[in-house]
Amino acid sequence: MLQGWMKHSSSFSSITVVTPHSSSLKEFQNHHQISWFSSPEHLKSNFDVIVFAVKPYQLSDVLPHYRQYVDSKTIVISIAAGKTLEFYRSYFAPQTLFVRAMPNTPSIVSKGIILLISSIKLQGNSGNQVQEIMEVLGKIFWLEDEELFDKAASLSSCGPGYVFHLVECFEKAAIELGLEQEIAQKLSRELFVGCGAYLENTAESAQKLRDQVTSPKGMTEAALKVLMGSNFQEIINKTLRAAYERAKEIRKEG
Repeated sequence: MLQGWMKHSSSFSSITVVTPHSSSLKEFQNHHQISWFSSPEHLKSNFDVIVFAVKPYQLSDVLPHYRQYVDSKTIVISIAAGKTLEFYRSYFAPQTLFVRAMPNTPSIVSKGIILLISSIKLQGNSGNQVQEIMEVLGKIFWLEDEELFDKAASLSSCGPGYVFHLVECFEKAAIELGLEQEIAQKLSRELFVGCGAYLENTAESAQKLRDQVTSPKGMTEAALKVLMGSNFQEIINKTLRAAYERAKEIRKEG
């Protein structure tokens, strides 16, 4: 996320990062808008927005250290998977504004999907702040139900992992077919990049586009008979279900 924000650094007056791992900030250490601290004890003031970008299991240890920096005007954003808005309420004052955000990896290049849900309806300056922070990372989707939020995250937030694995599979298949590794890798990557750009610029459904490139008795038809005959749709169904079930487990973990 920080990489994505720094591509639009003019949108922010300053960013303070708290992390014990200074090596993770190596490329930003000389950036005049970024301040770095190894622990929250060194912070000196409250903030307009605080973003928690830690693993879900770390939150119980991390959140108490930030109570003193949160007031009635602070927006608390977390990108931790699975943890509900109610979980955050137990650590801060009742009037605190919480936002769950779930960006995905393409946010680094401002082509991400960012799911958002808030503890109260955002209005005025608060809504504008969240919008400005997140829209530089990609397309924003506001949801009003946390069950739907976690279900959507099983597609959009986990999705890059699925897509990268598919690219990996195509690379390996092309190599097995006889292509050299370099050309197999380039063709596989450009295949997904090009199809993504095409989808972005057409209103046609994916099914309609598939039909358009599938000539009767052609190569694509022969290949799709194998793919669709292998219960591929059911595999995708189980994939998203597994991600969603894991989100439900995370809710119950400390």
